Amino acid sequence: MKKVLLSISVAVLFCFGAIAQTIEMPWNQYGGGDPVIAYQAKDASKVTTYTPQVGDVVTVTIAGTANYDISQFQVAVVDDAPPSYWKELAGFKSLGNVTAGTSFSFTVDLTITQTGSPKIVFDGKNATLAGTNGAGTSITLSLTSYTVSIFTPIAGAKILTDNGDGTKQEKFTDVLALDPAVKVGDVVRVTLKGTADVSATSFQTVIVDGTAAASYWKN
Repeated sequence: MKKVLLSISVAVLFCFGAIAQTIEMPWNQYGGGDPVIAYQAKDASKVTTYTPQVGDVVTVTIAGTANYDISQFQVAVVDDAPPSYWKELAGFKSLGNVTAGTSFSFTVDLTITQTGSPKIVFDGKNATLAGTNGAGTSITLSLTSYTVSIFTPIAGAKILTDNGDGTKQEKFTDVLALDPAVKVGDVVRVTLKGTADVSATSFQTVIVDGTAAASYWKN
């Protein structure tokens, strides 16, 4: 049997507060499709003093209303400075769909994988608004709450990030390098020791085959 020791503590780096504001998502001519139906906003107001480090977790929370429906609403952390003008420091994650005039509230965790000059990017679609020529149109987000919290791992810490359904999950391939490989009938004991920054319910662990050949999830 192999024992695995984890620390799941995290340290808060800083947090930008819940300040009501309006964000305009103008038509994005580079959004693809025919006609182009994409809208996108880049906002640096919450990350002006933040220097991204690989492994940081950026938690974006927004609540409010929009003046138009939004489908495929998503968020990322991007560096849009030259010469590339587009480098995803933390790739897009889905927020959900928005109905015009109806309150929404979303929270999502974004894990930093590259360094650069960060901006929070909101992206979404509205086929009716764009029509055949979306130039000059935009979607307005009237936010009652908009916060960005930055967490950085303590040495040896492991981060559970948003799973898209209200739960948090992470696959830790680096802490379970079993040698020899496990086989049917083996018993593996996993020992967790440490602290967490928040309370958790239904905390559990499982050994899976997460390869493409196993359809990314095989107990």
